[in-house]
Amino acid sequence: MAIEAWVTSTRYFPYGLSAGSPFPLGATVDDEGVNFSLFSAHATGVELCLFDDAGHSEIHRIALSEQTQQIWHGYVHGLKAGQLYGYRVYGPYEPHLGHRFNPHKLLLDPYARQFVGEYQHHSANYSYELNNSSEDLSFSTLDNAAFMPKCKVVDIRPLIAAAKASAIRPLVRRPLEQSIIYEMHLKGFTAAHPDIDDKRRGTFAGLACKPAIDYLVELGVTCVELLPVQAFFYGTFLTGKAVN
Repeated sequence: MAIEAWVTSTRYFPYGLSAGSPFPLGATVDDEGVNFSLFSAHATGVELCLFDDAGHSEIHRIALSEQTQQIWHGYVHGLKAGQLYGYRVYGPYEPHLGHRFNPHKLLLDPYARQFVGEYQHHSANYSYELNNSSEDLSFSTLDNAAFMPKCKVVDIRPLIAAAKASAIRPLVRRPLEQSIIYEMHLKGFTAAHPDIDDKRRGTFAGLACKPAIDYLVELGVTCVELLPVQAFFYGTFLTGKAVN
């Protein structure tokens, strides 16, 4: 497909484009560029939005016209790790059926490995107009890009190589009936432990340090289940009460 049919930006576009692959989902870096892949069962169109280094200005918008089993994908030749991006998705706006597609809203990639910027509470983030008499059945045309964090393309190949090269012990196959599973919120656990260094509290490194491991072993814990490990945003109800 010609590049002109893909790129809707009026700026000079210095990259090449091709169909890419539906897998893996998310943004995947290799030596030639970045593959983008996003699942949506009911979308009628998906646009990849590229932003400047600060995440303030949208510099290119690319239609991902390739679709494989409800996965929209495209490969951008020449793009590198560090690029900031988001999506705009077209489709039915039928709230009574659970469909709220609205291309005026910048969406985050659910498979993004890093976000840049902070989520800011604003009426533009809603798919509907807050003060409309039709309430959440209305349709908002406000653009929310200025109030959303941006996804960042991350090259995980060095991490994979380091993991393969490290002396990681094989997984212990312990029967479930002999297991003691400790379900924890990583931030809360490491922030409250008195023997964990202040700089490591609230981090994965804090959980991996000796005081934390010794404590879990002393309890007899054989398995740790972390939740949540993904990024999440606090609603206005919590932030208004200062309990986040």
